[in-house]
Amino acid sequence: MTTFSTNCTLPPKDYVTFVKSPNTRGTLDIVWSCLSVLLICTWSILHLNVPIQSSPRNWKQKYTRALYRTFWKCCWMIANLLSPEWAFAKALCDYRAVSAVKTDFDNSPKRQDVPWSRSHIYFANMGGFVVKFDETTAAAPLQHSDSEVPVENDDANDPTGIYYSHLNQRPQSQFELELAPTRSHSPRKDSASHREVQDKLRLSLFPRLSRWIGPICWKEDETNSSSMVQAFLECSHIGDDIYGHYCYSVEQLQADIWVLDAKQLHQAWEYGIIEKLPAVTEDDISDKNKGDFVVKILAVGQIVWFVIQLGDRLYSKLPVSLLEILSFSFAVCTIFTYGLLLDKPKNAESPIVISATRYASPWEITKIAELGPTCIYMTRRSPWIPNHSFHDYDRISTGKIAGSLAGVLFGAIHCVAWNFSFPSEIERILWHISAIVTAIAFPLGVGLILLPLYLEDKFELEHDWPDWVGWADWAFNYLLILVGIVFVISRLFICVEVIRSLAFLPQGAFQATWTQNIPHIG
Repeated sequence: MTTFSTNCTLPPKDYVTFVKSPNTRGTLDIVWSCLSVLLICTWSILHLNVPIQSSPRNWKQKYTRALYRTFWKCCWMIANLLSPEWAFAKALCDYRAVSAVKTDFDNSPKRQDVPWSRSHIYFANMGGFVVKFDETTAAAPLQHSDSEVPVENDDANDPTGIYYSHLNQRPQSQFELELAPTRSHSPRKDSASHREVQDKLRLSLFPRLSRWIGPICWKEDETNSSSMVQAFLECSHIGDDIYGHYCYSVEQLQADIWVLDAKQLHQAWEYGIIEKLPAVTEDDISDKNKGDFVVKILAVGQIVWFVIQLGDRLYSKLPVSLLEILSFSFAVCTIFTYGLLLDKPKNAESPIVISATRYASPWEITKIAELGPTCIYMTRRSPWIPNHSFHDYDRISTGKIAGSLAGVLFGAIHCVAWNFSFPSEIERILWHISAIVTAIAFPLGVGLILLPLYLEDKFELEHDWPDWVGWADWAFNYLLILVGIVFVISRLFICVEVIRSLAFLPQGAFQATWTQNIPHIG
């Protein structure tokens, strides 16, 4: 590859009032301006949850903890780089979940010292409020109300024939529980699987991590652990669709601290497990927010500059590099994501502790666990709320729709380069295919997920299962895998092609426009 050195004419030695930027740009000018946008679009939009809390005992553990947290930030930055659709879908789901829960707080019959804003609820969903149990915490009351008595149960799936609405019904003995009939496909009373997960959480995760980042501020509480086991054994009313989520959610309630999201915190407040919500003002939440407003303005300014200069090049019919098109697609998705994250704190690293008024009964633990955040991609293994969690089970469909829309938008922008200059005709055709695949892969994948569920519900209600339903389900699963593989290959081709094409840019791609005079990065 040959290198061309640009030599611009210098102004005369006499006094010159103003010198414009050169009307040319180099390959590195293109690269740096695009990299700055990609960095902003993947790093600055990170609004991660409150991380695992630990108490470093020496400088090594202190700096290892800092590296550990930075490592996970880099991982999520890479995730945003590989799939910007994820960032937009997660932001939209969080936004809608906050709107739904805020209504519960606003309409609560209890009086609050400080009304909770959207920032409060965002901070709660990030794991910013933890409920602390200690030796001063009162035991759960023996009785709540005389009206809470056993009633008839219409649920045919409950083999006992009754359910208890009393918050503190007399616990059945372990012998009674083991003799109780269960569903053949759901071993709800089998404590072995539960104990296996519990031991893995307690004996595997924390001791190893504690040696590196310091003792983790989480330990098993005898009272909560006993109630949690009882809640696990008495969950026959939990539907099979959320049973796995419930198991991992109830596991987190065995310790001396509970990391609850906003919906769970509201429920604990209603039950009286915590006497009142903390009188934390919005300014206090802002103090936890380490996202500098000036930095956000500069980030948005860089994105706006990039969009303006790209639009001016397209309007002037000047050649544009594929890397700029890729960066533009990230910029568009990021602008929408930024708008959804305006009220969410950034880089909050320590929670606010709420002292528990009393312990919870097994029934209350069950209800709080049911409301816990849902992790649809990976299971929840930590008491702290993971960054891939969704805070309203009914809103997961929102994430699928949002991801599909973002995927269509992201792929459609790549079609802007349909008639651009490519190193070869084969690469042009492959770019066309990759752009189309990127645009339709997400909605097609969502359709392949939802269609079998629709067919299953339809024929289950009619009690008529055609023979082809099983084959269709098998075909949909393999088609979904095929779509995923083709999508990954297409996304990888786009990433490789935008770098390779930099060595084959036409002459006009190096002609700068008036936007070079606007202050920007790169």
